[in-house]
Amino acid sequence: MKHHITVAAVGLAVAGALFAQRDVQTFRATMTGGGGDRGKCTIEVVVDGTAEVQVAGDSGRLVTLGGQPSSWRRMQCNGPIPRNPSDFRFRGIDGRGQVSLAQDPRSNRGIAVVRIDDPKGGSEGYTFDLEWTGGSNNGQGNNGRFGNDRRNDRNGGWNDRNDRNDRWSD
Repeated sequence: MKHHITVAAVGLAVAGALFAQRDVQTFRATMTGGGGDRGKCTIEVVVDGTAEVQVAGDSGRLVTLGGQPSSWRRMQCNGPIPRNPSDFRFRGIDGRGQVSLAQDPRSNRGIAVVRIDDPKGGSEGYTFDLEWTGGSNNGQGNNGRFGNDRRNDRNGGWNDRNDRNDRWSD
């Protein structure tokens, strides 16, 4: 019995430490316009550990999954990422670690997710481009943005409870 209590206490301590490291920052893109049917966002963040960059429309979320809190440097777009682009591409530009497209917006309710793994000590700047053609945000609720900053504690996402089409809810 004593062994089970010790194991449970250690498990809770580890889970608490992991949860405490999770840091979420939202960011709105600087819009330059002129994209037409083609769009591009250049995103630059600073990571020391592991993070995810989640982008929908003209809004981004930077979620620190491990290590020190990540931070935004910039998110510059010529238009909002549509919920249903006909073509979507990810291109890593700069950074010492591994950067990959974890979720394509065409199969993830319009949310692009980029995962960054920075294995070395100290922070590093990472830059990448998201490019697309076609698609629209018509009738997609919240215009492809986050909810009204109401935390959805069930899934760790943002959720506008008045908008059933919000991308960040389940």
